[in-house]
Amino acid sequence: MRIFLNYVAYCLRKPIGYLAIIMIICTASSTVMTAQTTVSGTVTSAADGMPLPGVSIIDANNPTRGVQADFDGNYSITLDDGNTSLRFSYIGFKTVVVPLNNQTTLNVSLEEDVANLEEVVVVGYGTRKKATVTGAVTAVQDPYWKAHPQLVFPTH
Repeated sequence: MRIFLNYVAYCLRKPIGYLAIIMIICTASSTVMTAQTTVSGTVTSAADGMPLPGVSIIDANNPTRGVQADFDGNYSITLDDGNTSLRFSYIGFKTVVVPLNNQTTLNVSLEEDVANLEEVVVVGYGTRKKATVTGAVTAVQDPYWKAHPQLVFPTH
């Protein structure tokens, strides 16, 4: 320790010494603060136990840190704190927030949420909610297609 203090005193006598001391302090503090935890698991449907690909998994305390589940519903996320909570969200399923409690493996089952699904109308290459579509909208049922196998549009 005495050698280190002698080195600090020596550096402070030089104009560039202040920069060296700041770099040492920053390096030491970043090394102490980088204790991270990796959590992994699988996300499945509660109804049938099938894996859910593309589920968003976000750190509840740090929403800029998140991942998506792969094709088999597997995920792995690196977190700064093992006592945080993870938010699991997926279209058509209820969002779940699960506390980690320093676990490194966390398997989650999501329940379907059919109440939040709204009617969607396909428009060209995109989609719009039926309430936001301006213009005529119609639904063509299967019997109509069977009665009119070939549609001919008049040309003017």
